[in-house]
This record gives sequence, structure tokens and C-alpha cells, in this order.
Amino acid sequence: MDIKKIEKRALIAGAVINLIMAVSGWYAYFLSGSEALLLDGNYSFITVVSTLVAIRIAAVKSKRSKLFPFGQFVFEALYSLVKGLMIIGLLLVAVTSNLSKIVHFLDGSQISMVNTDVMMLYGLAMSALCFSASFFYKLQNKKVNNHSSLLRAESAGSMVDGMMSAGIGAAAVLISFIDPQSSFGFINYIGDAILVLILCLVIGKMPFELTYHSFIELAGGTLQNRAEKKHIQEILSKYLSAEQMLVDDYISKTGSSYLVIAYLSAAHIDKLGFEKTIEFKQQIITDLHKHYQNTTFEMVLV
Repeated sequence: MDIKKIEKRALIAGAVINLIMAVSGWYAYFLSGSEALLLDGNYSFITVVSTLVAIRIAAVKSKRSKLFPFGQFVFEALYSLVKGLMIIGLLLVAVTSNLSKIVHFLDGSQISMVNTDVMMLYGLAMSALCFSASFFYKLQNKKVNNHSSLLRAESAGSMVDGMMSAGIGAAAVLISFIDPQSSFGFINYIGDAILVLILCLVIGKMPFELTYHSFIELAGGTLQNRAEKKHIQEILSKYLSAEQMLVDDYISKTGSSYLVIAYLSAAHIDKLGFEKTIEFKQQIITDLHKHYQNTTFEMVLV
């Protein structure tokens, strides 16, 4: 199936879902006063903005020009990098503001109790939406053999958002059982701030990993997905190892575009012959395109 059509359909649906969640998060924050809901709403809004950018990237990434003779797949990696940095920035702001709230409470400042009823309803509804969106992205990506970096990033983002929403709902249930006059009564006032800090610790690894892998792609590093790398190497070996031609390989990925280079022994190519070598090259390209639609394959003599 056409990757661009599948990506566009999935991303548009995701943008609508995340816009609903962003507005819901802000409104729920207004009703409850919970900083956790504000964080969740802001996260969803970032996802809306980034998804609109992703829709545009999905439309132009495979277009070739004199400036981009191999397509514009680099924008996929750049998108993932910027999204990772935006999420990191959001988490840093959330940590700073909620630490400030806890410090002010400890200093004796007046802090309002959170509305746990709103938090519980929000957590239940939004976690259901997020997990459904994540599953939808994975399902659509599976149709294109999981080669869409855009859908992979959105699926991970929705899963993180779902974990945040579920955590908010679970914390609300816990807070509702705590007597404000008891020794744990402070939870009614800063429980949501503590929850935000915990959520930031739990999900903090994801944006850093997304940023790291995107940077490797932009810098021209080797393919990090071990399963995909092994599969591509098996395709090369199928045609080249038997003749002892394959000396080494270089496999990289930029967005959903793959660059595969086979380093061949010049001596063994002389024995095999030029025509047979070209035949092997065409067979390798055919096999690669069956699994990786946007692949450039080259042979280099060493």
C-alpha cells in the first residue's frame, strides 16, 4: 500500500484526537487546578503542532529534485529530533514549576486542594483515547512493514501520553481516600505536583532516546535497528557471500529511506564477471524493495 496515503490518513486522525485531548486537558486544569492535567494538555498540544508538520513532511519526503536528488527524507529525522527536544523542554518546565509549587507549600503559602473527581474522569477518558491512538498508529505502520519513522514517533508519543493520563487517574483515586486532616493530608494539596515529577522521571527516557536516534540518522550513522540491519545483511549475503565477494557493508537510515552499500573484493569480481555482478545487483535491489520501499543500493570495489 502507498506509504504516503497511509501516513497522511493516520496523522490526520491523530491530530484530531490530540486536539481534543489538549483542549480537554486545559479545561480539566481550569476545573481541578491540577498541574498534572496542565502538563498533559500541553503535551497533547505539542503533539498536535508536530503532527501538522508531520503531515506536510509525509507529502513531500519522497519528492526528488536537483537540490534533493534522493528525496527529502532528512526532514523525517529532523522532525523526530525537534519533537524529542520539544518534549524535553516541556518536561523541564513541568519539573521546574512543580518543584516551585512544592517549595511554596512547604514555606506555608496558600495552595488550593485539587479536584480529584475531575482528575479521575479525565484520566480514564484520555488514557483510553491515547492507547487507542497508539494502537492505531502501530496498526497503520504495520501495513507498511513498520518503515514509517513518523508513525513510529507518533505511536511512542501517544503511548507516553496514555501512561501520563492513566497515572493521573490512578493518583486521583489514591488522593480521594486521604483525609485532608490526616498526617498525609498534604497529598491533597501537592499530590498532583509530586505525580508530575514522578511522570517526568518515568517518561523522561523516551524523548532522549528519540533525540539520540534522530541525531544518529542526521549525522549519517549506521542503522540502529538490529533486526532490520540483520535482515538487510542476510539479503546481501544471499547473493554475495557465496562468491566470497562481500568484504563489508554500510547500512544507514534517514527517516524511512535506507542507504545500503556493499564493499566488494575487486579480485573476486574479476573472476565472477561484470555481467553477473550487475545481475546480482539488480536481484538485491529487487529483494530490498520488497521490504524497504525507499532504498538506495550501491556497490563499491575495495
